[in-house]
Amino acid sequence: GPGVNWPIPDGGRIRADIEVQDALQQQSLAQYEFAVLNAVKEVEDALIAYQNEHVRYRYLADAVDANRRAVSLARAQYNEGVADFLVVLDSQRSLYAAQAELVECRTNTTLHAIAVFKALGGGWEPLVSSPGVPATMRSPATAAEDASTTPSDIRGDGGAHPPAGITSPRRYNKTSIRR
Repeated sequence: GPGVNWPIPDGGRIRADIEVQDALQQQSLAQYEFAVLNAVKEVEDALIAYQNEHVRYRYLADAVDANRRAVSLARAQYNEGVADFLVVLDSQRSLYAAQAELVECRTNTTLHAIAVFKALGGGWEPLVSSPGVPATMRSPATAAEDASTTPSDIRGDGGAHPPAGITSPRRYNKTSIRR
């Protein structure tokens, strides 16, 4: 026959269970909000670090170009007998220091770009011909192919190039880097 299901007085256990579930729901919501805010902070921090390092890269590329011109002028002065060889050596030392800083900056820019991609959830592939990307991050064939290449900043061919491994909708050339 028909039945009636009526809760028997249980001293407020049902109400207490509802309050516990409400508290658990509030806790889950707070944890979710914290996770979202933390993720946004990670993305913002990574983007700011990348942007700052990218600006630094542009200034360092200009410094390398200026030091190349200084070496050239010092050699010309030495060849004309106007300056001694110490001036040439000093300008070369400055050039090598600027090039080392540029390489370090390129590495940092790449690492900051990786941090941006990681903060956004990953899913990135390094460029195939990126000598600045560590071999451990590329396929063995690509790493072997790139092992023989040397960045132009070290070769001294005068080219200012964007940090290796960075993909961007904007194309870089010597004039756009100096902006």
